[in-house]
Amino acid sequence: MCGVPGRNSRDGVNVNNGRRAMALVYALMVAIQMWIIHSQAAPAVVAPERMNGAELEVEKDAGSPGHPLLEKSAVSIHLLAEGFDSVGGIRKDAEKGRLFVSDTGGRAIYMLDASNSLTEFISGSAGAVDSRGKELIHVLSPGGLEVDSSGRVIVCDQGARSVRRRESRYRWKDIAISFQGESLGGPVDICMAGDGSIYFTDSPGMDSDSRAVPGLYRRARNGRISRLHDGLTKPMHLALSESGDALYVTNHDESAPGVFKFPVLDSGRLGDPVGWPEASGVESQWHGAPLAIATLRDSTIAVAHDNSVSLFTEDGRRLGTLRFPEKITSLEFSPDENALFAGGRTSLYRVMPSGS
Repeated sequence: MCGVPGRNSRDGVNVNNGRRAMALVYALMVAIQMWIIHSQAAPAVVAPERMNGAELEVEKDAGSPGHPLLEKSAVSIHLLAEGFDSVGGIRKDAEKGRLFVSDTGGRAIYMLDASNSLTEFISGSAGAVDSRGKELIHVLSPGGLEVDSSGRVIVCDQGARSVRRRESRYRWKDIAISFQGESLGGPVDICMAGDGSIYFTDSPGMDSDSRAVPGLYRRARNGRISRLHDGLTKPMHLALSESGDALYVTNHDESAPGVFKFPVLDSGRLGDPVGWPEASGVESQWHGAPLAIATLRDSTIAVAHDNSVSLFTEDGRRLGTLRFPEKITSLEFSPDENALFAGGRTSLYRVMPSGS
Protein backbone atom coordinates (compact mmCIF):
# COMPACT_ATOMS: atom_id res chain seq x y z
CA MET A 1 0.00 0.00 0.00
CA CYS A 2 1.38 3.40 -0.97
CA GLY A 3 1.25 6.26 1.48
CA VAL A 4 3.04 7.86 4.38
CA PRO A 5 4.03 5.29 7.04
CA GLY A 6 1.93 5.50 10.16
CA ARG A 7 -0.71 7.67 8.47
CA ASN A 8 -4.16 6.66 7.31
CA SER A 9 -4.40 7.07 3.53
CA ARG A 10 -7.77 8.76 4.02
CA ASP A 11 -6.04 11.64 5.85
CA GLY A 12 -4.80 13.08 2.56
CA VAL A 13 -8.33 13.03 1.18
CA ASN A 14 -9.63 14.76 4.31
CA VAL A 15 -6.93 17.43 4.09
CA ASN A 16 -7.72 18.10 0.44
CA ASN A 17 -11.44 18.28 1.19
CA GLY A 18 -10.70 20.71 4.03
CA ARG A 19 -8.67 22.94 1.75
CA ARG A 20 -11.42 22.93 -0.87
CA ALA A 21 -13.96 23.86 1.78
CA MET A 22 -11.78 26.71 3.02
CA ALA A 23 -11.31 27.98 -0.54
CA LEU A 24 -15.06 27.89 -1.12
CA VAL A 25 -15.71 29.77 2.13
CA TYR A 26 -13.12 32.41 1.17
CA ALA A 27 -14.61 32.80 -2.32
CA LEU A 28 -18.07 33.15 -0.77
CA MET A 29 -16.84 35.81 1.64
CA VAL A 30 -15.25 37.81 -1.20
CA ALA A 31 -18.44 37.51 -3.25
CA ILE A 32 -20.56 38.73 -0.32
CA GLN A 33 -18.17 41.66 0.30
CA MET A 34 -18.33 42.71 -3.35
CA TRP A 35 -22.13 42.38 -3.35
CA ILE A 36 -22.33 44.63 -0.26
CA ILE A 37 -20.05 47.23 -1.86
CA HIS A 38 -21.93 47.36 -5.14
CA SER A 39 -25.40 47.14 -3.62
CA GLN A 40 -24.74 50.42 -1.80
CA ALA A 41 -25.73 53.65 -3.49
CA ALA A 42 -22.96 54.98 -5.71
CA PRO A 43 -21.47 58.41 -5.00
CA ALA A 44 -23.40 61.23 -6.64
CA VAL A 45 -23.11 64.97 -7.18
CA VAL A 46 -25.24 67.05 -4.88
CA ALA A 47 -28.13 69.22 -6.03
CA PRO A 48 -27.10 72.80 -6.94
CA GLU A 49 -29.13 74.26 -4.09
CA ARG A 50 -27.10 72.17 -1.60
CA MET A 51 -23.65 72.88 -3.05
CA ASN A 52 -23.10 75.93 -0.87
CA GLY A 53 -24.52 74.30 2.26
CA ALA A 54 -21.28 72.79 3.59
CA GLU A 55 -19.87 74.26 6.78
CA LEU A 56 -16.29 75.50 6.89
CA GLU A 57 -14.56 77.02 9.90
CA VAL A 58 -11.75 79.40 8.98
CA GLU A 59 -9.08 80.35 11.50
CA LYS A 60 -6.24 82.69 10.57
CA ASP A 61 -3.17 82.58 12.82
CA ALA A 62 -2.30 85.73 14.77
CA GLY A 63 0.25 87.78 12.89
CA SER A 64 -0.22 85.71 9.75
CA PRO A 65 0.20 87.58 6.45
CA GLY A 66 -2.94 85.76 5.37
CA HIS A 67 -3.93 83.78 2.32
CA PRO A 68 -6.91 84.04 -0.08
CA LEU A 69 -8.32 80.77 1.27
CA LEU A 70 -8.21 82.12 4.83
CA GLU A 71 -10.34 85.21 4.23
CA LYS A 72 -13.61 83.94 5.70
CA SER A 73 -15.80 86.62 4.12
CA ALA A 74 -14.26 86.03 0.69
CA VAL A 75 -13.99 82.25 0.43
CA SER A 76 -16.55 79.74 -0.86
CA ILE A 77 -16.87 76.07 0.00
CA HIS A 78 -18.79 73.77 -2.31
CA LEU A 79 -19.96 70.27 -1.47
CA LEU A 80 -19.51 68.65 -4.90
CA ALA A 81 -20.35 64.98 -4.32
CA GLU A 82 -21.14 62.58 -1.49
CA GLY A 83 -21.62 58.89 -0.86
CA PHE A 84 -17.98 57.75 -1.07
CA ASP A 85 -16.69 55.05 1.23
CA SER A 86 -13.33 56.80 1.70
CA VAL A 87 -11.63 59.13 -0.78
CA GLY A 88 -8.08 57.85 -1.30
CA GLY A 89 -6.85 60.18 -4.02
CA ILE A 90 -7.79 63.21 -6.14
CA ARG A 91 -6.06 64.40 -9.28
CA LYS A 92 -6.99 67.13 -11.75
CA ASP A 93 -6.37 66.58 -15.45
CA ALA A 94 -6.22 70.28 -16.29
CA GLU A 95 -5.75 69.70 -20.03
CA LYS A 96 -9.10 67.95 -20.37
CA GLY A 97 -10.86 69.61 -17.43
CA ARG A 98 -11.46 66.30 -15.63
CA LEU A 99 -11.13 65.54 -11.92
CA PHE A 100 -10.40 61.94 -10.95
CA VAL A 101 -11.42 60.68 -7.50
CA SER A 102 -10.54 57.26 -6.10
CA ASP A 103 -12.92 55.63 -3.63
CA THR A 104 -10.67 53.24 -1.69
CA GLY A 105 -13.39 51.43 0.26
CA GLY A 106 -15.84 51.54 -2.63
CA ARG A 107 -13.26 50.02 -4.99
CA ALA A 108 -13.78 52.42 -7.87
CA ILE A 109 -12.37 55.52 -9.57
CA TYR A 110 -14.79 58.29 -10.53
CA MET A 111 -14.49 61.17 -12.97
CA LEU A 112 -16.04 64.59 -12.42
CA ASP A 113 -16.17 66.52 -15.69
CA ALA A 114 -16.43 70.24 -16.38
CA SER A 115 -20.23 70.04 -16.42
CA ASN A 116 -20.18 68.65 -12.85
CA SER A 117 -21.26 65.18 -13.99
CA LEU A 118 -19.85 62.29 -11.92
CA THR A 119 -19.35 58.94 -13.66
CA GLU A 120 -17.64 55.69 -12.72
CA PHE A 121 -14.36 55.69 -14.66
CA ILE A 122 -12.97 52.36 -13.43
CA SER A 123 -15.02 49.84 -11.47
CA GLY A 124 -14.07 47.39 -8.75
CA SER A 125 -16.18 44.64 -10.31
CA ALA A 126 -14.05 41.78 -11.56
CA GLY A 127 -15.47 40.21 -14.68
CA ALA A 128 -17.49 43.27 -15.76
CA VAL A 129 -17.87 43.41 -19.54
CA ASP A 130 -18.84 46.02 -22.11
CA SER A 131 -21.67 45.77 -24.64
CA ARG A 132 -19.47 43.56 -26.84
CA GLY A 133 -18.78 41.14 -24.02
CA LYS A 134 -15.15 42.25 -23.63
CA GLU A 135 -13.88 42.23 -20.05
CA LEU A 136 -13.11 45.64 -18.55
CA ILE A 137 -10.26 46.41 -16.19
CA HIS A 138 -11.03 46.81 -12.49
CA VAL A 139 -9.33 48.00 -9.29
CA LEU A 140 -9.13 46.36 -5.88
CA SER A 141 -8.36 49.22 -3.50
CA PRO A 142 -7.38 52.45 -5.29
CA GLY A 143 -5.45 55.17 -3.50
CA GLY A 144 -3.33 58.01 -4.86
CA LEU A 145 -3.71 59.05 -8.50
CA GLU A 146 -1.70 60.71 -11.25
CA VAL A 147 -2.32 61.61 -14.89
CA ASP A 148 0.68 61.43 -17.23
CA SER A 149 1.45 63.63 -20.24
CA SER A 150 -0.52 61.24 -22.48
CA GLY A 151 -3.63 61.52 -20.31
CA ARG A 152 -3.27 58.01 -18.88
CA VAL A 153 -4.42 57.49 -15.30
CA ILE A 154 -1.88 55.98 -12.90
CA VAL A 155 -3.14 54.62 -9.60
CA CYS A 156 -1.69 53.17 -6.42
CA ASP A 157 -3.80 50.01 -6.09
CA GLN A 158 -3.24 48.95 -2.50
CA GLY A 159 -5.26 45.77 -2.98
CA ALA A 160 -3.15 44.67 -5.95
CA ARG A 161 0.04 45.87 -4.19
CA SER A 162 1.14 47.69 -7.30
CA VAL A 163 1.31 51.01 -9.11
CA ARG A 164 -0.77 50.55 -12.27
CA ARG A 165 -1.23 52.56 -15.43
CA ARG A 166 -4.44 52.42 -17.45
CA GLU A 167 -3.47 51.55 -21.02
CA SER A 168 -7.06 51.17 -22.24
CA ARG A 169 -10.51 50.20 -21.00
CA TYR A 170 -9.34 46.60 -21.15
CA ARG A 171 -5.73 46.61 -19.99
CA TRP A 172 -3.67 47.67 -17.00
CA LYS A 173 0.11 47.80 -17.00
CA ASP A 174 1.76 47.25 -13.63
CA ILE A 175 4.61 49.76 -13.70
CA ALA A 176 5.78 49.10 -10.12
CA ILE A 177 5.03 45.81 -8.40
CA SER A 178 8.24 44.81 -6.61
CA PHE A 179 11.67 45.95 -5.52
CA GLN A 180 14.74 43.70 -5.56
CA GLY A 181 12.55 40.64 -5.92
CA GLU A 182 10.24 41.46 -3.01
CA SER A 183 6.61 42.43 -3.64
CA LEU A 184 5.49 45.88 -2.59
CA GLY A 185 3.38 45.99 0.54
CA GLY A 186 0.70 48.48 -0.49
CA PRO A 187 1.46 51.65 -2.50
CA VAL A 188 -0.45 54.61 -1.05
CA ASP A 189 0.23 57.82 -2.95
CA ILE A 190 2.03 59.04 -6.04
CA CYS A 191 3.25 62.26 -7.64
CA MET A 192 4.93 62.95 -10.96
CA ALA A 193 8.07 65.03 -11.48
CA GLY A 194 8.63 67.31 -14.42
CA ASP A 195 10.89 64.76 -16.14
CA GLY A 196 8.16 62.12 -16.16
CA SER A 197 9.56 60.07 -13.29
CA ILE A 198 7.24 59.25 -10.40
CA TYR A 199 7.65 59.17 -6.63
CA PHE A 200 5.43 56.90 -4.55
CA THR A 201 5.04 55.72 -0.98
CA ASP A 202 4.66 52.09 0.06
CA SER A 203 3.18 51.44 3.48
CA PRO A 204 2.05 47.83 4.15
CA GLY A 205 -1.18 47.58 6.13
CA MET A 206 -1.45 45.92 9.50
CA ASP A 207 -3.17 42.90 7.94
CA SER A 208 -0.60 42.58 5.14
CA ASP A 209 1.56 39.44 5.00
CA SER A 210 4.11 41.30 2.86
CA ARG A 211 7.71 41.46 4.03
CA ALA A 212 8.07 44.86 2.39
CA VAL A 213 9.28 47.67 4.63
CA PRO A 214 7.60 51.09 4.60
CA GLY A 215 9.46 53.23 2.11
CA LEU A 216 9.67 56.04 -0.38
CA TYR A 217 10.37 55.00 -3.98
CA ARG A 218 11.12 56.52 -7.38
CA ARG A 219 10.36 55.03 -10.78
CA ALA A 220 12.53 56.57 -13.49
CA ARG A 221 11.23 57.08 -17.02
CA ASN A 222 13.16 53.97 -18.12
CA GLY A 223 11.22 51.89 -15.61
CA ARG A 224 14.00 51.47 -13.06
CA ILE A 225 12.74 51.51 -9.46
CA SER A 226 14.84 52.80 -6.58
CA ARG A 227 14.08 52.87 -2.88
CA LEU A 228 15.09 56.35 -1.77
CA HIS A 229 14.29 56.22 1.94
CA ASP A 230 13.06 53.66 4.46
CA GLY A 231 13.30 55.58 7.72
CA LEU A 232 9.64 56.61 8.11
CA THR A 233 7.32 54.31 10.04
CA LYS A 234 4.17 54.98 8.01
CA PRO A 235 4.81 57.13 4.91
CA MET A 236 1.55 58.10 3.29
CA HIS A 237 0.89 61.12 1.06
CA LEU A 238 3.44 63.21 -0.78
CA ALA A 239 3.71 66.39 -2.84
CA LEU A 240 6.43 68.13 -4.82
CA SER A 241 7.13 71.79 -4.15
CA GLU A 242 6.06 74.29 -6.79
CA SER A 243 9.65 74.58 -8.01
CA GLY A 244 10.19 70.81 -7.90
CA ASP A 245 13.25 71.08 -5.68
CA ALA A 246 11.66 69.56 -2.56
CA LEU A 247 9.41 66.58 -1.81
CA TYR A 248 7.10 66.66 1.21
CA VAL A 249 5.98 63.36 2.76
CA THR A 250 3.53 62.79 5.61
CA ASN A 251 4.19 60.17 8.28
CA HIS A 252 0.72 59.04 9.43
CA ASP A 253 1.84 57.44 12.67
CA GLU A 254 0.21 58.61 15.89
CA SER A 255 3.39 57.77 17.82
CA ALA A 256 5.62 59.74 15.44
CA PRO A 257 3.44 62.15 13.43
CA GLY A 258 4.94 64.68 11.10
CA VAL A 259 5.77 66.00 7.66
CA PHE A 260 9.26 65.51 6.27
CA LYS A 261 10.92 67.65 3.62
CA PHE A 262 13.39 65.97 1.25
CA PRO A 263 15.64 68.04 -1.05
CA VAL A 264 15.35 66.77 -4.65
CA LEU A 265 18.79 66.40 -6.23
CA ASP A 266 19.66 66.83 -9.90
CA SER A 267 19.64 63.06 -10.39
CA GLY A 268 16.07 62.83 -9.08
CA ARG A 269 17.30 61.16 -5.92
CA LEU A 270 16.67 62.71 -2.51
CA GLY A 271 18.85 64.35 0.09
CA ASP A 272 18.49 63.82 3.83
CA PRO A 273 15.04 64.73 5.19
CA VAL A 274 14.30 67.34 7.80
CA GLY A 275 11.25 67.50 10.04
CA TRP A 276 8.91 70.20 8.77
CA PRO A 277 7.71 72.66 9.93
CA GLU A 278 10.90 73.14 11.95
CA ALA A 279 9.77 76.20 13.89
CA SER A 280 7.72 74.99 16.84
CA GLY A 281 7.97 71.21 16.80
CA VAL A 282 5.78 68.59 15.18
CA GLU A 283 3.64 67.65 18.17
CA SER A 284 2.19 71.13 18.67
CA GLN A 285 1.19 71.53 15.01
CA TRP A 286 -1.11 68.57 14.52
CA HIS A 287 -4.54 67.53 15.74
CA GLY A 288 -4.16 63.92 14.68
CA ALA A 289 -1.30 62.58 12.54
CA PRO A 290 -0.82 64.39 9.20
CA LEU A 291 -2.29 62.49 6.27
CA ALA A 292 -2.91 64.33 2.99
CA ILE A 293 -0.73 67.10 1.54
CA ALA A 294 -0.81 69.39 -1.49
CA THR A 295 1.22 72.29 -2.91
CA LEU A 296 -0.72 75.47 -3.62
CA ARG A 297 0.15 78.64 -5.48
CA ASP A 298 2.95 80.88 -4.15
CA SER A 299 4.64 77.84 -2.58
CA THR A 300 1.94 77.44 0.07
CA ILE A 301 1.67 73.91 1.49
CA ALA A 302 -1.68 72.45 2.64
CA VAL A 303 -1.59 69.61 5.17
CA ALA A 304 -4.64 67.62 6.31
CA HIS A 305 -4.73 66.30 9.87
CA ASP A 306 -8.02 64.87 11.10
CA ASN A 307 -10.78 67.29 10.00
CA SER A 308 -8.35 70.21 9.73
CA VAL A 309 -6.34 71.49 6.75
CA SER A 310 -3.54 73.84 7.79
CA LEU A 311 -1.78 76.16 5.35
CA PHE A 312 1.96 76.81 5.67
CA THR A 313 4.57 78.89 3.94
CA GLU A 314 7.40 76.94 2.35
CA ASP A 315 9.68 77.75 5.29
CA GLY A 316 7.20 76.20 7.72
CA ARG A 317 5.24 79.16 9.08
CA ARG A 318 1.61 78.30 9.67
CA LEU A 319 -0.83 80.79 8.13
CA GLY A 320 -4.10 79.36 9.41
CA THR A 321 -6.45 76.41 9.34
CA LEU A 322 -9.63 75.30 7.57
CA ARG A 323 -11.87 72.91 9.49
CA PHE A 324 -14.26 70.63 7.61
CA PRO A 325 -17.30 68.65 8.77
CA GLU A 326 -15.36 65.36 8.49
CA LYS A 327 -11.85 63.89 8.42
CA ILE A 328 -9.97 64.87 5.26
CA THR A 329 -8.12 62.01 3.55
CA SER A 330 -6.96 63.57 0.26
CA LEU A 331 -6.07 66.98 -1.18
CA GLU A 332 -5.51 68.42 -4.65
CA PHE A 333 -4.90 71.98 -5.83
CA SER A 334 -6.13 73.15 -9.23
CA PRO A 335 -4.15 76.21 -10.40
CA ASP A 336 -6.52 76.97 -13.30
CA GLU A 337 -9.42 77.34 -10.83
CA ASN A 338 -7.33 78.57 -7.90
CA ALA A 339 -9.25 75.93 -5.94
CA LEU A 340 -8.36 73.40 -3.26
CA PHE A 341 -10.19 70.07 -3.55
CA ALA A 342 -10.55 68.07 -0.34
CA GLY A 343 -11.76 64.49 -0.12
CA GLY A 344 -13.21 63.23 3.13
CA ARG A 345 -14.54 59.94 4.43
CA THR A 346 -17.72 60.34 2.41
CA SER A 347 -17.64 63.64 0.51
CA LEU A 348 -15.76 65.76 -2.01
CA TYR A 349 -15.33 69.50 -1.34
CA ARG A 350 -13.98 72.48 -3.26
CA VAL A 351 -12.68 75.59 -1.50
CA MET A 352 -11.90 78.71 -3.53
CA PRO A 353 -11.84 82.48 -3.22
CA SER A 354 -15.23 83.95 -4.05
CA GLY A 355 -15.37 85.19 -7.61
CA SER A 356 -12.67 82.78 -8.86
